[in-house]
Amino acid sequence: MKKIWLLSFLWVLASLQAQVITGTVKDLEKGYPLEGVLVSNEREVVRTDVDGKFTLPRNEKSRFVFVVPPSDRDEPGRWQRLTEATEYHFALKAKEPAKGFTFIHIADTETASDQETLQQIMDSAASEQAAFILHTGDICREKGLPFHAEHLNYKTAKRPVYYCVGNHDLTGEHGHGESQFEELFGPTRYAFEEGGCLFIITPMLRGDHRPSYTEEDVVLFVKNLLALVDKNQPVYLANHYSAIIHPRGILGTHTQIPVDLNQWNFKAFIYGHTHHNHAVKCGKGMLFNTVMSRGGGIGENAAAYRFFAVKPDGDFTTEIRPLHLQKLSSVHVSPAPDADGKYTIAAFVGNTVDAPKQVVAQVNGERLPLTQASQLLWTGSSTVQPKGEVAIQVFSNGISFSGKGSAEVTGAKDLGLTLERVAYVPGIVMYGTPAVAGNLAFFGISGDATGEEGGVAALELDTGKLRWFRHLPSGLRGAPVFAEGKVIACNANSVIYALDPDTGKSLWTNLLEIETIGGSYFSTPLVADGVIYAGACNVLRAVSLADGKTLWTNTAPGRNTALDQPILHQGRLIYTAEWDTPRALDSKTGKLLWTVQPPPPKVKPWLPTLAPLDEKRILMLGGQYSAVLDAETGQELASNRKMRVHTLSKPVLFEGMLFKGSVNRGLLVLDPETLKEKFALPLGSSILRTVQYNSNSTDLVEATPVIHDGYLYVAHSGGRLYRIKPAATKAATELKYLELNSPLMAAPVIQDGRLIQTDYSGRVFIFRFL
Repeated sequence: MKKIWLLSFLWVLASLQAQVITGTVKDLEKGYPLEGVLVSNEREVVRTDVDGKFTLPRNEKSRFVFVVPPSDRDEPGRWQRLTEATEYHFALKAKEPAKGFTFIHIADTETASDQETLQQIMDSAASEQAAFILHTGDICREKGLPFHAEHLNYKTAKRPVYYCVGNHDLTGEHGHGESQFEELFGPTRYAFEEGGCLFIITPMLRGDHRPSYTEEDVVLFVKNLLALVDKNQPVYLANHYSAIIHPRGILGTHTQIPVDLNQWNFKAFIYGHTHHNHAVKCGKGMLFNTVMSRGGGIGENAAAYRFFAVKPDGDFTTEIRPLHLQKLSSVHVSPAPDADGKYTIAAFVGNTVDAPKQVVAQVNGERLPLTQASQLLWTGSSTVQPKGEVAIQVFSNGISFSGKGSAEVTGAKDLGLTLERVAYVPGIVMYGTPAVAGNLAFFGISGDATGEEGGVAALELDTGKLRWFRHLPSGLRGAPVFAEGKVIACNANSVIYALDPDTGKSLWTNLLEIETIGGSYFSTPLVADGVIYAGACNVLRAVSLADGKTLWTNTAPGRNTALDQPILHQGRLIYTAEWDTPRALDSKTGKLLWTVQPPPPKVKPWLPTLAPLDEKRILMLGGQYSAVLDAETGQELASNRKMRVHTLSKPVLFEGMLFKGSVNRGLLVLDPETLKEKFALPLGSSILRTVQYNSNSTDLVEATPVIHDGYLYVAHSGGRLYRIKPAATKAATELKYLELNSPLMAAPVIQDGRLIQTDYSGRVFIFRFL
């Protein structure tokens, strides 16, 4: 009987032991125990005791046990895969804890071969002595995951590389969706500390294959982890997408166990997925999205990474740094003095790997340090008119390089132009072709980096003086509109503002009626007949120009980001969005009139843009699907499924031909009736890569051609402004251009004998027609 009792006791004891996992965490070199280290089984979280020991339940869903490396410990060896064993021991290498640090965020590289981009990122991290690289997912798919595991890791980058699971990383190759990711990178939810800050990595909730975890599993891990954290410790979270977090800073509102991050020292939520840059308040913290790092994004952002500099107290600064720039510079000097009698010097400077830290101009033999006005623009002024060339020297962490320029613009006279003035506005100008009213030009300034640097700027054309700058949260992607004595702007959070043109003071504001965190409005609003049409990706509204009151709202115009300015055609408001076919609404009521349903194979257009063809037809040109549509019914009358025209350049009808900017073939000339290509006009090499999935945007036109006095004027991303005299053949077509040597994404404005051209960095070139 005693024997039976003993065997039963031993069996029960063994069963209890099998339900828990134990282990120790020690110093790698000296072997002493590490007390207070956080250890988790992907769900529960505990701290090691004075002897470095821990005990965790064996959760049936868990496949890993891992430590949260403290700020004074290195990353390798932080996780182990769970087996039948009950003991797991960790040894962590000591390191000097950081007092302030930097890190690099990349997103959506989506490649199994582009080693050049990964190398630029690693070289940039080395130049900045970044503590780590954070990749927030879409690595991607069965071939991309092992490619990244081989080429972007702790060994190759010489620093930790932390990965999130994206929707295209749920491959299901070996069972559950995250199985391949786990084989290559370890657990899908984990954490680490750096410089006293806690970073929590969480996985995408759904994707190409179903994961084994649920939103509740993810939130429970975060909840258990934060329960053991000092509420004053700075906390950062990362995920592939923002769907898990509410705009008020609450994680997991779809679960029974939401976590209010505002109860902790919540700093930022960092993500990717939607292929554009965005910065917006999220509870007490900020939410940051970063563009597709390899080849641009949905908002036609330049391929880039996000750079964070974290201070000792956990606060931070951040900026967007374009990729694929190698020692580029373009210096221009204003031939006319500004309002203070000084001559403006404006230099476009770009270098990905060693970001410029100082730029110095040599003016008439004197050394003049320039000031950084935007991510790519450095400016200064000289009290005397510079003679001949102006040289600059660029200094960064590891290298320096030089550039030169003058008050002349090569090729301007061939276009019948003379440079009147060079000025600048304080920030990046993306696709915001300025609105001009008399002597004032109004520019939309991007707020993608911090959400605080964007807004609307008013520039005096006669003097080059900045009349006013009005900060608008999250900034503008498109342009403001001047109408009936008001400047109308719609920011990237879909708030509509009416501003006084002389002072920039607010006349009225129209707020979005729903809470949204991922949906943004990136295009220029349409103003017609006293009504403003604007909105976010899932809310389009009509607003009175007079008083800002909402006239109607349509809450289902499409799930994707609005990019192209709507058109008003015979009483119909026709609009589209990324990866979406056009819709028509009654402009008076907002009632849906029709939606385009392309015939099989049903391929939705990629970045479609719209333009009227005549009184009865409209044009829609986009990647994978372009069409001539009946304006009354939306019925397809002609189509082309082969063109690569997914840029923000709108189609323009001129001299019986259709002109549209392309991704890599310059300007396309099409038959407007059939959309068949007549020929292409190559315009040169691009500087920035702004089109998603296109690492080789070699000859890119994002700007809409402008018709003036029998010519087409076309701004090119390679830095040239073209004047084109169209003809029936490519050989007979006349092309002339001037060189500005910086990315031109916005179309020129031609008005009152002037041509005004803005570059991406914020430089403004004011020409006079001869």
